[in-house]
Amino acid sequence: MTAIFTTPVDATVVAYLKTYATGATVATKVPQTVPAKFVHVVGAGGAGRRATVLDDRTIAVECWANTYADAASLMSSMDGHMHNARHVAGSNIRNVESFGAPVELPIPDSPKFRLTATYQVTVRAA
Repeated sequence: MTAIFTTPVDATVVAYLKTYATGATVATKVPQTVPAKFVHVVGAGGAGRRATVLDDRTIAVECWANTYADAASLMSSMDGHMHNARHVAGSNIRNVESFGAPVELPIPDSPKFRLTATYQVTVRAA
């Protein structure tokens, strides 16, 4: 029997959100100089492998911007696209459930504004 490997869930979410994050950088690592609009996708554990081809993970999506209004607008967009992901052909995302609603999470000693939301994401192996 051939082993089946799932794609890292955070990488799958980054690839999906990049399609919709117009004018924003989307990544799993925070750059030294954070862009004016930035989406940070962080793996936060989760149940793991549920079946041969399904992986359940907890993912945090953080939206950073120079103003609260821009951060909130970016989060609203990313949240909507996260909840629509299972309906998008080719995304490999099979289900998304809110684990924590969007909330402001200030960054100490930073002029940036950050909102974060947490999701339970199910991804199918490609």
